[in-house]
Parts: sequence; structure tokens; C-alpha cells
Amino acid sequence: MVPKEPSADPSVPSPTAPHTYSVPPRRILVGYEGDDRSGPAWHVALEIAQQHGSDLWVLHLIDLLHDAVARMNESERASMVRVNLERFQPLVAEGAEVGVRATLLVELGHPAERLAAKCSELKADLVVLGTTQHGALVNWLVEEVSAKVVPKVHVPVLLVPSHLARPKPHTSGQDGAVRRG
Repeated sequence: MVPKEPSADPSVPSPTAPHTYSVPPRRILVGYEGDDRSGPAWHVALEIAQQHGSDLWVLHLIDLLHDAVARMNESERASMVRVNLERFQPLVAEGAEVGVRATLLVELGHPAERLAAKCSELKADLVVLGTTQHGALVNWLVEEVSAKVVPKVHVPVLLVPSHLARPKPHTSGQDGAVRRG
């Protein structure tokens, strides 16, 4: 399967163009796995948060149903959470560099259920997730998680394809004007 090229039609918005919302999101939750799939989702969520002055939560979930995790004791699981908190800490710094308050969360549980619960707990008004185009099995898994998350969260869910180029962050010049990098 060959990925579609971005549209040259000016009536079709660019995937990294500024987004327009009738009610801008103020509390954004992004699912982050630290792989090629979640990188573009993180950057799109960061850009939206920057554009709208939104708070951003980065949620990394460790699936308890995964065989290796299921065999771990509580101490090993706690260690895994600490390691991932350190591993993804640069995201918080990246958010701060562009004026976005990002909070990193690492939790254990079934991904769809924990994501929906965390969305409710944080009162998020937008969920951002990454997707891939790797074939039927991965597409089925993404659809499975999406099918379980979407009905539970009651807020918009933005699925960001992994093939999107990283949007350049906005920076402020000395005059305070916001510019795309």
C-alpha cells in the first residue's frame, strides 16, 4: 500500500496548518508510546496546545496484559514506571521551550480503559493519538483501541498518521510576534 501524497488542492488544509476550532481545546491529553507512531501525534498536540494556550498531558501507558509486564512483581513494575518517567522527561522540557505546560504521566493498565479514565479524570477536551500504516494487524489494533476509546471519552479524538512531517514549533521574536520556526 502506497501512502497518499499530501493534496496540492488549496481547499484541502495541510495536516500541519494551524487548526481552527469553534471552542479551542484547553486541556489536551496525548497518548505517547515513544515510537515513530506517537512522535507526530506529540508534535501536533504540542502545536495545538501552543496555539491555544492549552495545558497538555502526555500519557504513556504500560499494558498489564503484555506477557512480560504480567510476569513482573510490583517492585519491577514501579521501576518500569520510574524509568519511563525519566525517558520521556525531555517532552516536558520541549513543551516549556515553546511556552506550553506539559505534564508527563506514566501508568499501568489496559490502554483503552486507562486512556478513557484519565481523559475523564483530567477533564480533557481533546485526545490525540498516533496511527500507523503498517498493515492489517496494526490497523486492526489501532481501530480496536479507537473503538474502545472513542465511545468512552465523549470528547474529540484526533488520530495523527505517523507519516506526517514534524511541524515546526512557533517561536516568539524579541518583538513578541509569533513566528513559525
